[in-house]
Order: sequence, then C-alpha cells, then structure tokens
Amino acid sequence: MPTKNRIRVLLAENNTNAKLLTQRLYDADEVAMSYIVNDRALPTKRDLNAMTAALNCETKDLYDLNEIDLAGRRTIALTAELSDTLDPSGLTPAERKRLGFASHGHDGMERVYIWYPQGGKEALFDVIKQLDYPSVAEWFRDMARITFLKAAKLDGKTLHEAAKGESHE
Repeated sequence: MPTKNRIRVLLAENNTNAKLLTQRLYDADEVAMSYIVNDRALPTKRDLNAMTAALNCETKDLYDLNEIDLAGRRTIALTAELSDTLDPSGLTPAERKRLGFASHGHDGMERVYIWYPQGGKEALFDVIKQLDYPSVAEWFRDMARITFLKAAKLDGKTLHEAAKGESHE
C-alpha cells in the first residue's frame, strides 16, 4: 500500500480540486487521480513533477520520502508479464485485485494495450488534452466509433476496393 500523502491539504491550500489538477497531468485521468489522492497508487514521475508545479510545492510536501512504498514496482512488473495473455481468469480474486485486474466498474470491458513510438505517447496525450477529451480512454472510444462508422460505409469492401469502385463510377 502506498504511503499516505498530503495532496488534499495542498489542494485546499491552493484553492483547487483534484479534477482541476488532473487536467495538468500527463499520465493520469480522473480515475487514476482518485487512486492517487486516496493513497491507493503513486503518480508517475512525470505526473508527480506536474503536481508539484501546479501545487507550488516539492515532492517532500506531498509525500514523506522516507515512507514511500515502492513495492508497487513488483505489481507493475507482474502486470506487464501478464499483459501478453490478458487472461486473468486463472487468478484468485485477491491476485486479480493485486495485479490490477479487479473490476473497477468496467464489467463487460477489456483492457487494450498498444505499443507506440518512444516520445510519441506524450505528444499524443498532449493533443488529446488540447482537444478537451476527459481521458485517453474517451478519445480511444471516440476513435473506435469513427472507425466503425467508416467501416459501415464501405459496405463490406476494403478501403482500397471501395476507392477503386468510386473512381469508375
């Protein structure tokens, strides 16, 4: 379990809230921020730096550096090992929760992992924030809807086949 933090205190001192702070972060959406504020997760280094800048403080003001529990590194490594199979069905409920496969209101949904060029992720996330999407997940769902709509208009043809058919008409 991560160490206790003082995020709520600093939010109050800065007359802001977690939702507004989340808009300044790179890797965390509102759900992740809830986990961070409620001592269930630690922010990424990049988000920690953004938090300290937004709250006009230093890391030691948010966390007692002598008490930070870095045991979460093991969970991250195990989750990465499991990401190839993405089938946590053989795990006990406690293992599912510990490895991040517990239900968080996402029943009937699947987690999607992709590889993206180094350095491109940050640029993509910045653009997604500029487009006012509440999270990367919402942007992804919107892009999936657009893709399905485009596919529906192809009437079973590939994009190449559809383009060839239009040029002959």
